[in-house]
Amino acid sequence: MSRSDKKPILVALREFFAFLLTFYFVTFNGYANTIGESKGIDRQVYEKAIHALIQGDRKLAEKIIEDNYMAQPQVLSELEIILLLEQGEIDTVIDKLEQYESDYAELAKTFSFTAKVWRSVGHKVSVFRKRAFYKRALKAKVRAGNLEPENPYFLTLKASAVGHDDGLASLGETQLTVTNKIISLDKKWGLIAQINYAQNTDDIATGKALAQRAAAELPQDFDIHERVAQYYWTIGIREKAQQHFLIACRHPPEDSWHNKIAWSDTCYQVAQFAHRYAMRSDLGVEALNILLSRYTLPTRTNLDLVVMLSKLTNSALPDSAVTILHHIAESSENKKMIEVANNLLKVH
Repeated sequence: MSRSDKKPILVALREFFAFLLTFYFVTFNGYANTIGESKGIDRQVYEKAIHALIQGDRKLAEKIIEDNYMAQPQVLSELEIILLLEQGEIDTVIDKLEQYESDYAELAKTFSFTAKVWRSVGHKVSVFRKRAFYKRALKAKVRAGNLEPENPYFLTLKASAVGHDDGLASLGETQLTVTNKIISLDKKWGLIAQINYAQNTDDIATGKALAQRAAAELPQDFDIHERVAQYYWTIGIREKAQQHFLIACRHPPEDSWHNKIAWSDTCYQVAQFAHRYAMRSDLGVEALNILLSRYTLPTRTNLDLVVMLSKLTNSALPDSAVTILHHIAESSENKKMIEVANNLLKVH
């Protein structure tokens, strides 16, 4: 089953820039605390910019870059790369990525970041260039794992890449040998790596058993339920996929902005299953209400969430959704968005 013919437009757009935006934060907590030590930037200002960008508002992020308002050049470079990607400046993105990998070549987190961006570049270029950029993404994953060979997360990236191209492995290494090492290091990432291996080898029976075990042993872990949901979706069991996406949605991660991006798409996917496949609309309504309790800016992204919610419920829209609609109707410069907002306000 192809994932490309199932991915909703909103999720695809987010993957264009938002999903990648803060992959940098996924492996090390507290680094953002150092932002601004030399220039006095308020960490809350930076996080507010990221939070707004997730919702489709990039003004504050652009201002940070324009003013070079950041003490940590690596973080500033990452933000600039993602904004360029979102703007479609692909050739510039490629140049910036190559320079970025050179400047921070000793850090595993560098390549966990570029792996995602190289893959996104591959989505945007012509069919004749895609393979080269997908290969660069795989190489970056392997590089991350090689730089920190005792880190279970980076090793999970490496194992996944080796599973796609065993030519990238070191002598004697396979996806299975790397997976076994991850198991010895960490329970959660060991389970995720095993699910990846089962999927890659088409071992559905083992994959199902691992998915059930992972969900039972780590019932409130976002990463686990998101991966289990993706696995069930891949093998065509949509009902379980929707259920586990909702469980992940109910447990928003607080450790990294990358996970918060994944969380946003996870919640939306619950509603997308309900809308596209006539599955449980009550689950979709719950997920969208959770999203709208956190995302409140009057943006196209959030308007899409409200529109989806209106399609799934016969009840009145929550106050959070109504507030977004009023803000759009009163302040947006986009006539189409104003029209949509006013029409929804008349009904609700």
